[in-house]
Amino acid sequence: MKTAPFILIYLIRAAYAGAPTFSVNIRDGSFNSFEALNPKISWEGSASHESRDVDIDFGLEVSARPATSFGSLPKNVWGRLGGNIGGLDWSTRVDVSSLDSADVKVHMDYEPLEFEFDVIGKVGKDDNCVKKVGLSKSVDIVGGTATIKHLSDLTKGSRDVSIGYSTGKTAVEISAADSSPAKLRVSQEFGNDTVTPVLCSDGTIGLELKRRFEGGSSFTALVEPNDSSLKLKWSDGDWTAAALVDTSLDDGSVDVHMNKKIAVTCDWASNVLEKSKNLASCAFRVSNLTN
Repeated sequence: MKTAPFILIYLIRAAYAGAPTFSVNIRDGSFNSFEALNPKISWEGSASHESRDVDIDFGLEVSARPATSFGSLPKNVWGRLGGNIGGLDWSTRVDVSSLDSADVKVHMDYEPLEFEFDVIGKVGKDDNCVKKVGLSKSVDIVGGTATIKHLSDLTKGSRDVSIGYSTGKTAVEISAADSSPAKLRVSQEFGNDTVTPVLCSDGTIGLELKRRFEGGSSFTALVEPNDSSLKLKWSDGDWTAAALVDTSLDDGSVDVHMNKKIAVTCDWASNVLEKSKNLASCAFRVSNLTN
């Protein structure tokens, strides 16, 4: 049993596909210290079984904030298993953020019929249930594509249905839900600009304007139905700046936040894992000699 940690390290090294990544995000809100910084260490890997056409992806994300123990750190471990059977793309992803439960998502996509199926659920010691079931079907009609989507939230007993049609630079979607008014959304591209008005069955309206610039940056202004606030967003690579203007307040207050993601490849991780691999081999040899 003492060699178990070395076995785990050895398996991780065998499947190792890249060095860990260290990122720092600035969290939204007001903070009096460095609590606004949200550093994280993430690692991802992948493997495949060509003879069985199965792909495996996995990863780990751990908060780098100070903590009394590793167990108290916010973290997420995930794994995804997928493949193709007779033209049917399938995948199952499991996300584990605690030892008590795990979130599970099953996705199927049959491209010949343009049909998609999703199941989202949760498994654990005290709760095993299917939360949501979604269906999507696309059909090519009159030079465009019509799409029908249906999502059932089994936990709330609600349903969302939408019918959309897109052709070229124009898209139209009608959506209805048990808990909100029906919406008509029309999107039209004019060069680098996209205008999307939204009309609701209760008489409210919304509008989204998006401008794309050279180099991949974009600016978006959004007013949603039944919402008195104006949302502004600027994206430029790893930089993101957003502002929320509440037009219902007389003081014209504005909530502004910025986000910057810094990714640093840790070259030392490969050396550490290589030494761990050699240490695991020595542990196996010692174990064999003592047995």
